[in-house]
Amino acid sequence: MAIPGVDDLRMARSDAAHIAIFRDTWVTFHLAKRIFDRGWTYRLFPWDQIIVHPLYATFGALDAAGSVEGMVSFLTNPPQRYLYVAFLAAAPWNHGPSRQRRSVRKTSFLR
Repeated sequence: MAIPGVDDLRMARSDAAHIAIFRDTWVTFHLAKRIFDRGWTYRLFPWDQIIVHPLYATFGALDAAGSVEGMVSFLTNPPQRYLYVAFLAAAPWNHGPSRQRRSVRKTSFLR
């Protein structure tokens, strides 16, 4: 089953090129939206710092044109043997009134 907009994405390890894309697109879009939309609820993580941080393995979801549509960062050495997602975000243009901020609640299987 094809999912429009998702099947065209590929995951790649984030690098200096993704930092430049983040600064040029995510930050500028976020700042412009924040100026003109008082109800803007998107939280912009410091991906330029997270990508180069030695404790995190960061990956970007790239479309065919090379645009970074989302990012996920895993803790590289978690205290227990679990997959630990430290940061997760969709690009700010994928956030809108019908896509309010979500959170992951700690449950018995998320330790």
